[in-house]
Amino acid sequence: MKKWYKSKTIISAGITLAAVIFDNFGMHITGDQQTAVTELILKGVEIVGPIVAIYGRSTATGGIGNENISKSNPDSGNSIT
Repeated sequence: MKKWYKSKTIISAGITLAAVIFDNFGMHITGDQQTAVTELILKGVEIVGPIVAIYGRSTATGGIGNENISKSNPDSGNSIT
């Protein structure tokens, strides 16, 4: 399942809502402008996502994997065969 912030539907709905609000204040946003803003936001999410993942991994204090699995003790119930 993809994250909500990667959904064109959710982002487009938010931009449409913003366009309605702006229109009430006299600032008209066309459909083409709404589409352009949606695409720009999605590209930003695509760029920021991996950066956050790399930052999170580089600042993590624990290792990757499950250290509780015992490969040498078949009686532990967690052995890998």
